[in-house]
Amino acid sequence: MAYMQERLETVEKELSKLNGLVGPAGVDGKDGRDAVNGKDGRDGVDGKDGAPGRDGVSNIPGPAGKDGNNDQDGIDGKDGAPGKPGRDAVDGKDGAPGKDGKDGQSIIGAPGKDGRDGVDGKDGADGKDGVDGKDGKDAFVTPADIAHLEVKMRAIWKSDVAIAVRAHLQESHQD
Repeated sequence: MAYMQERLETVEKELSKLNGLVGPAGVDGKDGRDAVNGKDGRDGVDGKDGAPGRDGVSNIPGPAGKDGNNDQDGIDGKDGAPGKPGRDAVDGKDGAPGKDGKDGQSIIGAPGKDGRDGVDGKDGADGKDGVDGKDGKDAFVTPADIAHLEVKMRAIWKSDVAIAVRAHLQESHQD
């Protein structure tokens, strides 16, 4: 082990001599490849709102609009600031009284006399007898009639139920 210690100390001594020496510059190496762009970073947090600005000047009328060409009106200018409210007006004098109107009797006239009752007219002549009608069926309902009506009513009922269910589903799914 002493031998190894001795060899290590010798190597260290020689290396310390080499540390201060500077050799000739080496040849430049080849340029490296361009790097791939990295991904965009996340958006930053919004900044605070600024202080409110000062109010603008008021009571300044806007510029007048330009005159139109060839007998055409120009574009209207901006409206000016509103004027101050006016004073309350003084009530006017009462007018002269009007002339009296005519009464209802003089316009329409006096009521007329009641008329006489009319005389009853003569009875008309009797018409000719009509053609006899066909004999009717007996008031008897067969099982086939009942079955036919049952089928018709069932179809109507199914249709009404289907319409009501569709309407209910549409209303319940609108929210």
